[in-house]
Amino acid sequence: REIVLECSTTLINDIEKKFNDLTEQIKQSRKENDFNEINLNYLRKQLVEITQELNNPLNISIQQNSQPFINDISMILSKRPKFNKWKQNAITIAAGNGQGKQLNQLSRPAGIFIDKNKNIFIADFCNHRIVEWKCNAKKGQIVAGGNKQGYRMDQLNFPTDVIVDQQNHSIIVADQGNRRGIQWV
Repeated sequence: REIVLECSTTLINDIEKKFNDLTEQIKQSRKENDFNEINLNYLRKQLVEITQELNNPLNISIQQNSQPFINDISMILSKRPKFNKWKQNAITIAAGNGQGKQLNQLSRPAGIFIDKNKNIFIADFCNHRIVEWKCNAKKGQIVAGGNKQGYRMDQLNFPTDVIVDQQNHSIIVADQGNRRGIQWV
């Protein structure tokens, strides 16, 4: 009985916390005047889940035993990850000056990598190069490829992804058109 009472109290407290969190999310959206269909559907779903959890609080199984006392009680409590609400605006962090070959432009950017210094490395797919953008820079710097499309070791052919091996001070590129992974030191 003590276990059932303890778990029931925990469940009620958990439901109350979820309801309070939901109320705060609604207040925040209302304060920001930021209701959109995605948020409303999410909030509606959360309210339905809380209602169902309140009406059907636990999965309790009491297993029959030959002994006169209940020995086994199992309870299943579910924890759901909290929904993160993203702002409905964004800022440009690299390029943004139309499609092109200049150092402040990209052409079909593909994979990105952000290093520990917040530098952004972008696989510039149609320009056959990897461009590094320092934090808050107005233009990038070519760190691999950029010597036209080709199969030589100093050329790339539609690179799709890039990672930085900070320990060895090199970048590793998925060079799709050449069907290779290539390391630039």
